Amino acid sequence: MTLIVVLMTCSSLDAQIFSKNTRYKGMVELTNTSSLGKDNISSIMQVTTTHGAFYNNRLFFGVGAGISYEVSDETVIIPLFADSRYYFTNTTGLSPFVMARTGIRYNGSTTSIISPFIGIGAGIEHKHLSVCVGIDKATTIIDRAIYDESHGYIGKQHLVNNPFAISCSFAVVF
Repeated sequence: MTLIVVLMTCSSLDAQIFSKNTRYKGMVELTNTSSLGKDNISSIMQVTTTHGAFYNNRLFFGVGAGISYEVSDETVIIPLFADSRYYFTNTTGLSPFVMARTGIRYNGSTTSIISPFIGIGAGIEHKHLSVCVGIDKATTIIDRAIYDESHGYIGKQHLVNNPFAISCSFAVVF
């Protein structure tokens, strides 16, 4: 609930509260990420929202949250992250950028997943649309409850996975 209040507050910020060199920016992204692990290749579909401000018309800092669906495990995951982007031009036309993102992914069901990650990418933004391609490195810590049909709960399995992932995202920028 707190996260919803924070996101609503961020989305209602007016650019006038920042200095003359800053301005509010928000985006909603649809991302497909493919993990390239040794044992498996998995796909994650993700919808996120990021809100922040520009500094010096080229440097953007923001925070974001979303919802992810891991197709192979049929698992819903909540990502929370910090986002930074550097735009090579400060025009409203075609603007290439590089980005870095870091945060955690969490699933609080019987399989708890905490995944600190860092990602880098590059993309192009044009007016209210953005396309980005990136690479993501995560350390996924999974605690999975183990059940036996005759004995019930018998313990936890602790797994650590360090996959690389390639992602492609499309965003609406406002």
